[in-house]
Amino acid sequence: MSNKKILEKMLVDESSILPKIVEVSEKIFKLDKSTGDPVFLIPQSKLSQSDLMAIGLLSKYMANQLEIVDTASVTPAELGKRFKLKKMIAGARLNDLKTHGLAKLIKWGEYRVSLPEALRYLEEEVTPKLQNIKSKRSK
Repeated sequence: MSNKKILEKMLVDESSILPKIVEVSEKIFKLDKSTGDPVFLIPQSKLSQSDLMAIGLLSKYMANQLEIVDTASVTPAELGKRFKLKKMIAGARLNDLKTHGLAKLIKWGEYRVSLPEALRYLEEEVTPKLQNIKSKRSK
């Protein structure tokens, strides 16, 4: 077996990650059909600022793929306005997400989501919060 054939197992692309992202995301939010904005299925108050920024990045990517919006990138001002945060706070959270690989800096002040990191983040950071919400509701 060639090295190339062996290494092909290591390749990942959007089409292999997207079904899992949708499966996890649809428990957290849906997309507004006209704007592409996330419509939360859980209380936004249960999510951290970083969670909101990650969902904002991901929902913008999804809305772009659905051709609801023209671009998949976002700015701190745009996300700050969407989630009622100061631009500097949104920028700081986006920078944190960039440090962890979830946000990619496209050009100064403009970010795009990294799908592999978005999936990891949703599974490790946001999904456990869903479990806490559900267990509190059942009590």
